Amino acid sequence: MCSPVALAGVAGGAQAAGGAIGVYNAYQQANMLRQQAGLYETQSGIYGLQADAFDQQAGFAGAQGRYQGALERIRGGQVQTQAEQNQAEAARAAQQVVGAGKTAFAANGILLEGRAGAAPAMWEQDEAASLAWEQGLIKTNADNEVFGYLANANMAEAQGRAQANAYRYQGVGARLNAQSALMQAGMSRAQGRTAIINGWAGLLGSAGQGAGQASSIMAMA
Repeated sequence: MCSPVALAGVAGGAQAAGGAIGVYNAYQQANMLRQQAGLYETQSGIYGLQADAFDQQAGFAGAQGRYQGALERIRGGQVQTQAEQNQAEAARAAQQVVGAGKTAFAANGILLEGRAGAAPAMWEQDEAASLAWEQGLIKTNADNEVFGYLANANMAEAQGRAQANAYRYQGVGARLNAQSALMQAGMSRAQGRTAIINGWAGLLGSAGQGAGQASSIMAMA
């Protein structure tokens, strides 16, 4: 028959061994949770890089839209300037024609009378009307072309803003994912610390129970 002292030693040793195994398992679990936290932190960093890339793409898209819009407006301005030059050239050409015509009328003995019904006056009025029509046509064509360039400019700028906003929204989503991954990493680390604390608490509790059992056995002896 085993002595009470031996029985007390066996009981205490069994409780201590169980507690030690619990502590070992707790550290194993904590290591696994720390590794998991590291993965979450890496994932968070990747999301952060993605967010930065989206921000850069947003800036590029907005700048590209503004650049294309500016080019279209420059082209429109060039058309407007050219139209004004063409109108001025048409006016100079008309003046030359009128001057040459008056010279021809005078050379042929036709008086350059100021009466509205006189041939030179009617011809000059016809030339003025022709000039007005030509200048009006130049302006209308230029206005239509300028309108097209301005429409293209507005569209390019709007598309740039839309693309930039889309990239910014993706950046916001990536940053939210990064924050979520960091929170998960923090939770994993906290769970690891909790596991270690519980393991040591279990060991201390087992030691206390073992001591209590040993005392009971010794008391019965």
